[in-house]
Amino acid sequence: MAKKTMEIADMHEYQRKTTGIYEILEIGQKSAFRNLFEYGKMYYTVGARVIERFEDDSYVHHNVCLTVREDKGGDYIDFSKTRFSKQFTEKLYLTAEQKGKSA
Repeated sequence: MAKKTMEIADMHEYQRKTTGIYEILEIGQKSAFRNLFEYGKMYYTVGARVIERFEDDSYVHHNVCLTVREDKGGDYIDFSKTRFSKQFTEKLYLTAEQKGKSA
């Protein structure tokens, strides 16, 4: 009987020895209204798809909901408090198309 090998992507997070390389596949449109309450303030959100690729050519798709922050430069996504923080260290500003018709 052949021994089945398990790809890294099939393992639970705590079983993996290393993380993969992250790549942003898509960032959706900012929510039409503020729908996330955090520390006494309401925030917009945006959906994103990120793929994590491993050395053995396996991969995992991550569908995430991220908080949209605001500063002088405009609306942005901050990955500093996510699993992607080691690779995405800069603020990612939203385009006009991604901002949509939010209030």
